[in-house]
Amino acid sequence: MNHIMKKLSGPLTLFLFLVSFAYGAPKVINYAGQVAVNGQPFTGTGLFKFALVNSDGNETMWSNDGQSVAGSEPDTNVSVPVHGGLYSILLGNTEIPGMEPLEPITFWTNPNVYLRVWFSDGVNGFQQLIPDRPLASVPYALTANLSFWAQSAGSANTVKAGAITTAQLNEQILKYLKPEITHTPQAPGLIFSGQTVTLLSQAEGKYLTYQWYKNGQPIAGATDDRYVIDDINKTLHDGNYSLVVSNDFGSVTSSPTLLQVDSTPSAHTVASISMEMIFCPPGTFTMGSPSSESGREGDETQHQVTLTNGFYLGKYEVTQAQYETVMTGNSEGLNAKPGNWQNNPNHPVNSV
Repeated sequence: MNHIMKKLSGPLTLFLFLVSFAYGAPKVINYAGQVAVNGQPFTGTGLFKFALVNSDGNETMWSNDGQSVAGSEPDTNVSVPVHGGLYSILLGNTEIPGMEPLEPITFWTNPNVYLRVWFSDGVNGFQQLIPDRPLASVPYALTANLSFWAQSAGSANTVKAGAITTAQLNEQILKYLKPEITHTPQAPGLIFSGQTVTLLSQAEGKYLTYQWYKNGQPIAGATDDRYVIDDINKTLHDGNYSLVVSNDFGSVTSSPTLLQVDSTPSAHTVASISMEMIFCPPGTFTMGSPSSESGREGDETQHQVTLTNGFYLGKYEVTQAQYETVMTGNSEGLNAKPGNWQNNPNHPVNSV
């Protein structure tokens, strides 16, 4: 399951939040989030439990049923409709069954309040969604900045158009508006010349722009969330790659990923017999067959096998003609034309 705080959607949304929090800590909090089950956005009636905890997560200040102690899971859940993984709820709204009132003093007496959420899809049990989400800093920051903006506009009741800019937003607000990288690009473990490699990143935020970098220098034209390298070449493409995601509120840079092209050719042709071969890189695989397989023999127990060196393997089955070319005149006197298709040079050799 993943758990993502829904980001503010633009200036209008921001202004509505400002009005809601301008006169102190709220008695209800409009919280929005996202959930997924088995990697897919959940749709249906979700069962949720909520608690406000301290930054260490070991003290409960409020929970939806008043039963949480020391950050523990509440006893009673709240039913919330979820559409495409997205949901919203008014925390502290006693009109919702299973919801206790939320006292404003919780925010005034605790400078750092975090929301802890548990979720169940009604089939699987409750699971705690991580991480806990900070809440209290947002209304405080908005209240303080609204006061500043109102004074600079010359009135405590109006805010002039254009008076609110990113320069007036403190870092606690900006972190909800800046982009957030949710999937860091990762180069494949083994790359051969001539392959196509795609570096992919995922980010959240509004009106995002992208710029890929190689060894700290911007790559011309690489301005999408993915960077595709066709016909990769060691000399041209080896290096550290990173992505900068930006919007009007700031930018964030991904961790660099090292791309190294292996100089071993990915394919080879044995010219004397026109045999195409492909390179099998070193790695680990499962040898054997599952116990449920029909006709399984007793010596087919599944086990991990690690190959420390790569090798070349024929791309196709060995033909009669290829086998005959290699084996004709062999010192052991072995038949150079075995099998059932001796006079069919393109048939696979058999009965060797």
